[in-house]
Amino acid sequence: MIAYFIELAIIHLALTLVYMFTMRGERQYQLMRFLLLFTIPVAVIVPLISFEGFLGTNTGGASTELNSIMTHSLSPIVVGTQSAIDQYAVLTWVYLLITSALLLYFLAGLGSIWKLVRKSTPATIDGIRTHLIKERGSFTFLKWIFIHEEAISDKDHQAILHHELAHAQQLHSLDTIIVNIFRIFCWFLPSAWWLQKEMKKIHEYDADRIALKQFNLSDYSNTLIKHTLKANGWALANSFHGGSVLKRIHAMKNQMKYISGWKLATLGTLYAVLITTFACNNELDKEIEKIAEGAVLEAEIPPQAKELIEELHSKHPEKTYAYKELAVEEGEEVGTVYDILRKLHVEGNMVSFFYLKDRIGVVVELKDYMADAQSSKAPRSNQVFTIVENQPEFPGGLQAFYKYISENLKYPSTARSIGIEGRVYVEFIVDEEGSITEVKAIKGIGAGCDQEAERVLRNAPRFNPGREGGETVKVKMVLPIIFKLDRSAGT
Repeated sequence: MIAYFIELAIIHLALTLVYMFTMRGERQYQLMRFLLLFTIPVAVIVPLISFEGFLGTNTGGASTELNSIMTHSLSPIVVGTQSAIDQYAVLTWVYLLITSALLLYFLAGLGSIWKLVRKSTPATIDGIRTHLIKERGSFTFLKWIFIHEEAISDKDHQAILHHELAHAQQLHSLDTIIVNIFRIFCWFLPSAWWLQKEMKKIHEYDADRIALKQFNLSDYSNTLIKHTLKANGWALANSFHGGSVLKRIHAMKNQMKYISGWKLATLGTLYAVLITTFACNNELDKEIEKIAEGAVLEAEIPPQAKELIEELHSKHPEKTYAYKELAVEEGEEVGTVYDILRKLHVEGNMVSFFYLKDRIGVVVELKDYMADAQSSKAPRSNQVFTIVENQPEFPGGLQAFYKYISENLKYPSTARSIGIEGRVYVEFIVDEEGSITEVKAIKGIGAGCDQEAERVLRNAPRFNPGREGGETVKVKMVLPIIFKLDRSAGT
């Protein structure tokens, strides 16, 4: 959840900054209003989408690359906290308390307006339906136009009425409600508070623009100055008296003009970059997890698959075979052989498959693997294998390796304090001497967890190196490390 809010904040802050840079001083209020509102669904939805779900395609290039990375994926290891205080819970409670307070204030404002509707006096003035109130000032909320009962005797009341009518006709109150709801749940975002202020300013400018079609600029400006000090304080409503007087008068004196093409192009480019960046990142996360699920440890291979692979190796020593598994839900159709290989991200020919409890085990002959290796111009010492006859082994076995990780990896204090948890995929190469080299987190969660996972693997004891064709070779592997907060501890 924290990762989601971080992405949301980055997107909304970026869109807000570019809007401030490109739209400052513009007069196309309807377009500006739309652009401001559009920042909300983009910031809220983009962190949730991926290109596979959004565009109905998959990331073919990434799949091929990841397949070579994830072939020798080790089982995940869970690393928990020993902290007695769950600081994540504290942050959660702070967020919920502030959000609840803002929500109650918002609902109280709606209730106050509803009470005002019920105790006001309906009236039709100059053909405009209004509600006369005893409170000073005038304002609009949704279709209701409120005006002080003594203001109708004022000769300036027509300008005020047409201004408020513009608010009602343009549905400015709906914008206000949407922006307020976004601010309630994203109160920690400075851009959410700025959005509320900017939207209210645009509403006033837009209503002034429409009202000026009926009145002289000089008379309308004088009416605005005269009535500005009679503000009513209705935060959820649009008011004739809202906004800076001098800025509104200055805006009225400047004619509307078209927005420069480069500004619109800049905004469009930013939207495309943000959507592509975060959607691809989400798709990459899913891709890594899917491929990791398909990787199987040698110890977990069913006996019948082991026997088949050994028999095939004895008959065809020049070929390379692999075993992978595909999770299958009850009633799900797995499709053709091609469909199974595509889901497993494997290039090769299916030799056999086995129906297991909730998955399908597949033995695959990897396409031209040995031929490619033998035809390579690079010396074998420089080749990095992903599938070998004998995998690298940690002294004492995998359990000893996991014990080393658990005893030496420390949960970063930053991640613990802000509640960061999740899975870090660390890629590394076991060289010909068994040393671990080229350690890199290919997918992480930040807050120091990626660096800590890399540190522990760099300092790990040597493996027994992998072998191919009787020679020791470099083998690329991936270890998923799950950082998990201990929420059973007392707070």
